[in-house]
Amino acid sequence: MLTVRKTCLGVVARRNRSNGLYAASFVILMSPSRQASGVDILVYRLEGGIAFGGRAQTEGDRADFSIRSVSGSRGFGIQMEGSFKAGRLETKTALSTALGEKRQPVEEFISKTDTSEME
Repeated sequence: MLTVRKTCLGVVARRNRSNGLYAASFVILMSPSRQASGVDILVYRLEGGIAFGGRAQTEGDRADFSIRSVSGSRGFGIQMEGSFKAGRLETKTALSTALGEKRQPVEEFISKTDTSEME
């Protein structure tokens, strides 16, 4: 299904430690890639700016993915790799930088044409 049409994969929320309530921080969108059985992953801040991007390669009911910070992203940097199969998320790599640390975001995931296609 993910390789056929655009979809909203989910929302990333933060839990407030003092009151226990959750607040949405990011929206995860997916769209078919130009590559066979590939899926583009875009993670947007609620304000609309793109924060992270990546790709997934699907085979049967398994999807191997990679997500990283994109060029121009503010805040913290991430690199995450793993797989999703049978409702189970397995993380192979999960790296992040703290706010204000120097990071090297990647440009390969996003171009101006890619973001206009999501609309």
